[in-house]
Amino acid sequence: MVLPTGDWAEGDAPTSFLFGFHLFFDERFAEASIGLAWDTVSESYMRVTMLTLEINLLGKIPIDMGNFSLFPLAGVGLNIPLSDRVSVGSVSVTLSGSDTVLNPSLSLIFGGGADFYVTERAFIRPALLFGLNFKPVGSDWWDDMSTVRSFSTRLRVSAGVRF
Repeated sequence: MVLPTGDWAEGDAPTSFLFGFHLFFDERFAEASIGLAWDTVSESYMRVTMLTLEINLLGKIPIDMGNFSLFPLAGVGLNIPLSDRVSVGSVSVTLSGSDTVLNPSLSLIFGGGADFYVTERAFIRPALLFGLNFKPVGSDWWDDMSTVRSFSTRLRVSAGVRF
């Protein structure tokens, strides 16, 4: 399958927006999460929508502010696409299975978050994360594009309980 490609050599990779849910495991200086995300990447002539399994490992440095804490976040994510829908104009194609565009890719993630304590152990955690999403491993049709596939924005609101 031949897909149209853009001239992204100048670093004009498209922006993506992720929506989904995740389960996270929290330690004082680290957070590991696994979840499903719907990722939409738009370019002027092409739109790609993916259902992706995400596995993230983030480091953090909590700053205690009394009833809440703030923390910067940075780490890596592994994105495993489960299905992919590519739309060019009025033509749409759904990819699944072993298509090369569905190979796993890596992301560098950075941002910040806060824990707002509802009780002594329960908290609400909003986080704003930004990602540099790299091209999938072994995807030959991405060869003429830059290494960065897209930039992403993740706004997460989580609830948790400390044991």
